[in-house]
Amino acid sequence: MTNAPAAPIRVMLVDDHALVRSAIRQALEGPEVEVVAEAGDATDAIDGAIRTRPDVLLLDIDLPGMSGLAVLAELAPRLPATRIVMLTVSGAERDLYEAIARGAAGYLTKDLRPDALHRAVHAVCAGELAMSRRFAALAVAHFSASARRRSEEHTSELQSRLHLVCRL
Repeated sequence: MTNAPAAPIRVMLVDDHALVRSAIRQALEGPEVEVVAEAGDATDAIDGAIRTRPDVLLLDIDLPGMSGLAVLAELAPRLPATRIVMLTVSGAERDLYEAIARGAAGYLTKDLRPDALHRAVHAVCAGELAMSRRFAALAVAHFSASARRRSEEHTSELQSRLHLVCRL
């Protein structure tokens, strides 16, 4: 008795450069990965993702029409089963933080090797995050500091209220 082969991972590519999309397609496609749609701008990205409902959406930040971060914010709540990974040239920390806050399942730069991209696609399908150790460390530090600030503000507010209550 043989096991049926697993269905391929369905991927959508969104980048405003056709040559980049072609290279990504070539790096990914095979028996385990099927590129089901491509888009070169924000409008086509949103329409295509809603129509095809891919397992993974590889999304550039710099797109005509609106930013990839805005596309992420639009699609993440509408397609909760689709794992959206930013694939960009931007190493800017603010883009990383915004992508994570808006629901990205990963943040990769385009300088990674094709085999690393292939592993990242599989990883996000398995529920993991796809990002370099450097980006992961930056994200943890940023969100930990943010949580500490909120906790300190909350504690300070509680202390002020308790002080007022005690004065009554």
